[in-house]
Amino acid sequence: MRAFARPTITQDEWWGDIEPLLNQQASLDYAYVQPQSIPATKVTGPGTITDDESALVVFVDVPTDAGTYNIILNRDGAGEPWLIARFVPPESAGN
Repeated sequence: MRAFARPTITQDEWWGDIEPLLNQQASLDYAYVQPQSIPATKVTGPGTITDDESALVVFVDVPTDAGTYNIILNRDGAGEPWLIARFVPPESAGN
């Protein structure tokens, strides 16, 4: 989330930092995001795992100055790296 919530940098810099953290589908989904459109500018506390019942998917809530984002991570198998599948913004973001 620290790499994601940086609306003051260029898209090229943002993408260079965020792309290695994403799974294949998220890489397609977020490729053209403009960082200026992201309402969060900083993480305001530690993330909290909210669901880790699956060995392949985990949900983490991360507080930011725009509200709490839910981050969905997945991996292809045990021992594989966790990659971000989705950044789910707080309901109040963009309202």
